[in-house]
Amino acid sequence: MNGLRSVVIALLLLVLVVSSPAGQTTRITMVLVNGPELGWSEPGFAEKLERLLGRRKNFELVSPLEARALTEELQGRFSREYLVEWGLHTDCRYIIWCDIVREELEVERGFSLPFVLNQKRVVAYLELEYRLVDCFRGRLLSSETIERKTYGPSSMQFFENNDADPDLYFSYLDKKRLFDELESSAAAEVFAELEEVARQR
Repeated sequence: MNGLRSVVIALLLLVLVVSSPAGQTTRITMVLVNGPELGWSEPGFAEKLERLLGRRKNFELVSPLEARALTEELQGRFSREYLVEWGLHTDCRYIIWCDIVREELEVERGFSLPFVLNQKRVVAYLELEYRLVDCFRGRLLSSETIERKTYGPSSMQFFENNDADPDLYFSYLDKKRLFDELESSAAAEVFAELEEVARQR
């Protein structure tokens, strides 16, 4: 009788573990980002992506300090073989490598009537390339480019064609808002890709 009771208790405990969030497979993940550190966007792209990952109990993040150290060790050059070897050595399942190619403000020309009317507008651009590596399988799972842009202030100029129009200047907080919007959108796309990949494995 005691033996049967022990078996029943063991089975119940197993069901509880498997059905609970803590019973899900934890996938250790590292985020590596190369690119200029802009004062406009705070937190930066890496922190935005790490926050999304941190909300999922089945992802355990490698510390940002360790991630930056590895990026510096590779001198900003992507190496699948090196990352796979590092991941196997540290039990890290996924590594997300992101290169920020472009993150800047530009003044663009819009509607125009030659010699009479010119529209100028500020545009914020973000372009990044990301690679998703599965260290346990030794494979590059994804390699994609994300391009985003959004608009700031605009100006209508009569008989002028001047990029230094005061109407095109805007505050630090406005610049931060533009780049936060771009980076949050890009981080959500990378996160969705990782979630989909992890769900299939």
